[in-house]
Amino acid sequence: PQCVCACRSPRLTRQKSSYTPDMVDELRKRNKLYFLDPITKLRNFHGFPWKLTLQILKVVLITVQIVIFGDQRENTVEYFERSELTYRHLLLKDWNVAYETLPYPPAAGQYAVYNMSELFDHMNAVMERTDKSPKNKFMLWSLAAIQQYPITLCFRANDFEEFPNGSYVVSATVMHNCTQINPLGVNGTRYDIQSYLKEQNFTLPFNRTLDITITFFLRTFHLNLIETHYGPTCYNVSINVIYTNSERSGQLLVDLIAKPKEIECEGKIMSDEAQDKQETMKAKVIAFDAFVMIVCCLSTILCSRSLHRCNILRRDTAEYFKVQKGKPFSWSAHLEYINMWYIIIICNDALTIVGTAFKIQLESRVFSISSENYEICSILLGLGVFLTYVGILRYLGFFKSYN
Repeated sequence: PQCVCACRSPRLTRQKSSYTPDMVDELRKRNKLYFLDPITKLRNFHGFPWKLTLQILKVVLITVQIVIFGDQRENTVEYFERSELTYRHLLLKDWNVAYETLPYPPAAGQYAVYNMSELFDHMNAVMERTDKSPKNKFMLWSLAAIQQYPITLCFRANDFEEFPNGSYVVSATVMHNCTQINPLGVNGTRYDIQSYLKEQNFTLPFNRTLDITITFFLRTFHLNLIETHYGPTCYNVSINVIYTNSERSGQLLVDLIAKPKEIECEGKIMSDEAQDKQETMKAKVIAFDAFVMIVCCLSTILCSRSLHRCNILRRDTAEYFKVQKGKPFSWSAHLEYINMWYIIIICNDALTIVGTAFKIQLESRVFSISSENYEICSILLGLGVFLTYVGILRYLGFFKSYN
């Protein structure tokens, strides 16, 4: 036992003496410097606050970026909404402006049909107006490029088994069937859906129908060089007129849904001068977005470097307490060296970079101009802006008057 003690004592002594006073003093200074706030560091050490400066610059840049993107998105979404409202006025029978507002109590009831004759009259009116829709002069219709898509009628209905005594059992299975509707008459301008379905031996099971949908396509384009730098955007619009009878209440609710899909424009729409201006503006916006991405990348690099240094300091300090003091670091002590503000900044940088890259794809028209793509880009850029402003709050907390 005496030999064992004698053998162990020198090793323990060497471990404890492996930290010289200079090493301990250096570790103490590193910890003191780490826990100082940027303002105190600037006052005492006169080091330039690169991260703070970069965060302020980033806030300005992404605020300008989100305002520009918001204007573009507002213009496009407003076009989609107003176009759908125009389709309702042009195509739906007896559509009234009272259905467009949400007063309380409502000025008019729900837009619906209540019997079979009203349903057939409404469907015939929709299809007849569809043939006349390209003659509308208020919207920009690309007449030469319109393809004659057939009008399609589809229905969904419950499957059921009927017995001779008049009873029946409704199944949870939903039937789905479609047919194309063509005009009647010599000139092919009159629609009589009831007669046409009878000729085609196509049956609509009205007593168990969930909904009936009329689908057709229109082609148009959007051009607004005053409020947006985008050039002309051509769309193939899928219009669905839906008659809903899922509640079997006797009231068939009527709704119209327009789904625009961007397509390549045919022919020349803008002059050469307007085309050059639009391309120049697009290049400037893309260059600004690229600069935002560069700033965010620099911010991520600086914060990642700081996190790496924090981890090295945590590891060295934990080793010192374990070897010199014989006290292991607690979990809370380890967490003291993880700066969550840096993690928030890295997260908002990542969101902003991905959102900006998505925005550049929209600018260069690699991704189509649609509500879905705008929603994705809005979420990414919006979360990036939100977390960036949250990260700036960290620096306000270092001033006593702002605590």
